[in-house]
Amino acid sequence: WSWESSASLSRSWLRPSASASEMAGWRPVADLFTHACSGLLFKAGTGRKNVVAFVAGTLLPDILSRGPAAILSLLETLPGVLIPDPLHHFGGPAHAPVGMVVVAWLLCFLFHEERRDAVFRNLLGGMLLHQVADVLQTHVTEGYPLLFPFSHWLFELDLVLPTDSMFVAPFLMFLSWMVWRRARGPATREAH
Repeated sequence: WSWESSASLSRSWLRPSASASEMAGWRPVADLFTHACSGLLFKAGTGRKNVVAFVAGTLLPDILSRGPAAILSLLETLPGVLIPDPLHHFGGPAHAPVGMVVVAWLLCFLFHEERRDAVFRNLLGGMLLHQVADVLQTHVTEGYPLLFPFSHWLFELDLVLPTDSMFVAPFLMFLSWMVWRRARGPATREAH
C-alpha cells in the first residue's frame, strides 16, 4: 500500500472520463458536506463550545491529503508540466490518526495559549470523527492505514459506497440546519 491511492483518486475526480457517472465530480464536495454536517450534529449533541474548530477538524483530513494532490493533477494538465509522483502523496499522512495528531498539534499554536488545549482537542476530535466516517466506506484501495507509520495494515468496514455521500448530503444539511435552529431556542431567536 502507498499514499498513491489518494492522488489517483483525486485525479479521477478531476477527469470526467474517469467517473462512472456525470455526478462523480460532485462526490468530493458532497463528502466534505457530509463530514461537516456530521461535525455539526455531533457538537449539537455534546455542547456548542469550539464548534468551528471541531467542524474544521472534520474537513482537514481530506483538504490536506486530497487537496494538494488535486491541485498538482490540475497543474499536470498544462503542457510540459511534469510533477514527480511522490509529491502527489505528501499529504497522505494527514489522513491517518498519527498525522491527525501532528496536524492538530501544529494548528493549535496559531491560537492564544489559553485556547490551545480546546482547539487541539476539538480539531483532533473532528478529524477522528472524519476517520470513523471514512472507515465505514468501500474504496478503490483496500482501506485506511490506521496504524501508519507503525504498520501498513489497512482497514475499512465496506458498509457504504463513497458515492453515497452525494445522496446523503442534502438530507444531512437539512437535518443539521433543523437541529441547530431548534437548539438555538426561542430566547436566542428573539435576541437576533
